[in-house]
Amino acid sequence: MGFTDKFSVGGSSIACELDHARNGSDGRDGRDRGVVILCHGRGSSRYDPLMLRLSEAITSTAPPGGSGAGGLDALRFSFTDTRSEPFSGYHREKDELAQVFRHLENDLGRRVVGIVGHSKAATDVAMFAAEKGTDWNGCIVAMSGRFDLTKGVRELIGSDTVQRILDTGVEEMVQLHPAQKPVKLSKAQIEERFSLDMNSILGSVACPLLIVHGDQDKVIPVEEASRYKLAYAQFPPAEVKIVAGADHCFSAKEKADLATQAVAKFVTNHSI
Repeated sequence: MGFTDKFSVGGSSIACELDHARNGSDGRDGRDRGVVILCHGRGSSRYDPLMLRLSEAITSTAPPGGSGAGGLDALRFSFTDTRSEPFSGYHREKDELAQVFRHLENDLGRRVVGIVGHSKAATDVAMFAAEKGTDWNGCIVAMSGRFDLTKGVRELIGSDTVQRILDTGVEEMVQLHPAQKPVKLSKAQIEERFSLDMNSILGSVACPLLIVHGDQDKVIPVEEASRYKLAYAQFPPAEVKIVAGADHCFSAKEKADLATQAVAKFVTNHSI
C-alpha cells in the first residue's frame, strides 16, 4: 500500500486509518479513487492481521483494464467497544460504521465502493447495507459470518447459563477465554443478539454480495455460508468463495492470500 492518513470520527472516539493505493498509472488522483471500508471482528481492532492483509490486497489490485499497481484506497477503523459486548452491540457498531461512511462521503468527498466485515462485523455490514437499500451503489463482503445468531453464545458459555440469565434477568460474569478477563452478560445483550434475523436482513440487502468462508472454521461452521447465500434475494445471486483448509481468521498466509485476493478482485470489479 501507499501512505496512510490517520484521523478520528465521532468526536474523536472512532480511530481510523486510510491506506492509499500504490501509485499506479491509471490516471486517477486520490479523490477519484474509491474507498473500501474494512470492519474487524469481536475483540479485535484496525490492526488485526486480516484487516492489514485485506488493505494490502485492495490497495495493490489494479482496476479492470488499468495498468500499473494502483488500486482502491482502504479505510481501517476500530469499533469503540469490542470487549465488553462480545455478543451484542450490533446496532452501536452499525451506527459507528455509518458515521465513518458519512465522514468519507460527506466530509472528505470520497466514494465508498465497498464494505467488508469479518465474523461479528459481517452482521454489522449486512445491517448497514439493508438500511441503505438502493440508496448506495456499492458492494459488501461477509467473511466468516454467522447466519444463526442464536448460536455461538450458547455454544461458548452454555445453554443453561443463557437460559438462566433470560429467566432471571440477572446479569452474570462469563469467561469467554482462559487468557481473557470475564465479561458481564445481561438479558438485554442476549435479547439484542437473538432479535437479529439474518434471513430478513440479507433479504433486504440490495447491493452485490460476496461470501468468504474457510472450510476448517471451528468458530462459525462453513455451512453458514450457504445459508447466507440462500437468504440473499437479489439477482445475480451472491458469490461464494470457500477457502479450503482455512480457519476462522484465515491465519495461514497462503489461505489469507486466497481470501484477500478474492475480496480485492470482487470490490475492484464492482467499483467501476
